Amino acid sequence: MRVLASAVPATSTQVRHRATYHQQTNTWVPRVIRRFFLRYPRAPLYGVLGICVAGMGIPYARFTYNYITMSKEEFSIYRDNYNAVVRERQIHGNNLYIPFMNTNKAEEPRFPTLTDSDKQLEATTAK
Repeated sequence: MRVLASAVPATSTQVRHRATYHQQTNTWVPRVIRRFFLRYPRAPLYGVLGICVAGMGIPYARFTYNYITMSKEEFSIYRDNYNAVVRERQIHGNNLYIPFMNTNKAEEPRFPTLTDSDKQLEATTAK
C-alpha cells in the first residue's frame, strides 16, 4: 500500500496522555521557582542589579551614620584613620578585610588615649 505524503507529518511531535501529564519532572528546581521565572523573566537581572547597588550603598550608609552620630572632631579623626587604612590597602595590600575571617582595621577606633604618664602630667598641671 502506498501512503500519501500529506498523511505523514513532516515533524514528529510528542503526544502527552493523561497518564503521563501529572508525572513528576526530573529537575531539582521547585515548580514555584520555575513558575516565578516564567512569569518574571527579568528577575535575575534585577537581582544582580540589586546586589550591586546594595554593595555600593551599604558602605555609604555606614559612613553617613558615623557622620551623624559622631562629633566633628571625632569624625575627622575617624575619616583620616579610615582613609589611611584604605590607602595602605591600595598601595601595599596590608590589612585586607575578608568578612567573617578577620576584623576591619578601618572601622577600629584609633582615638588618642592618655597613657599613665600623660594622666600624671595632667594632674600636676591642673593643681
